[in-house]
Parts: sequence; structure tokens; C-alpha cells
Amino acid sequence: MPGGDLVAERIGLRATAPVTAEQLIAAKPDAILLIDVTGKGQASFASVMSNPAVAELAAVRDGRVKLMPARISYGTGSVHIADGLEEIARWLHPEAMR
Repeated sequence: MPGGDLVAERIGLRATAPVTAEQLIAAKPDAILLIDVTGKGQASFASVMSNPAVAELAAVRDGRVKLMPARISYGTGSVHIADGLEEIARWLHPEAMR
């Protein structure tokens, strides 16, 4: 991704799994995309997002946290994945999507 940073490698993430607060803090993201695979919404992420150090991250302070259902944001969503990718692009780059 142009201008992106391969954070997973930098913080030692080796597999897809729920991220820990420590990994999120180490990544210092400017945006956080929460993928709701359980259907529980924000509750699925409460243990990480309620961490005081996570609350201090720029992404959280600046309101750059987005929750999306897995059905439109995972490759398994098939017919809806294009809609999910467009939604993510609009969220990250609203100025380019006008």
C-alpha cells in the first residue's frame, strides 16, 4: 500500500488473531479498523479498547476508530467485499472519494 507501514512485522505479529492492547500500543496507529466477527459490536473489543494506554493513542483521541461487520470486510464476504473495501477507502481517504 503506497505510504503504508507494515506494522505487523514491526510489532512481531505472526498470525491473525485478536490483537492485544500491547500490540496496538506498539503499532501507534493513526486509524483503527475493528472487524466484528462475533456480531457483538463494540463489546468484542472492550478488553482492548478500555485500556487507558489505548485510549491515549492518536487514533482513539482523534476519533479514527471504525467498526465494521465481518460480512463486508473479510474476503469470505465475497459479494459484499467490494462494498466493504469502498467503505474503508471512504473512511481513510474521504477527500479522494468525492
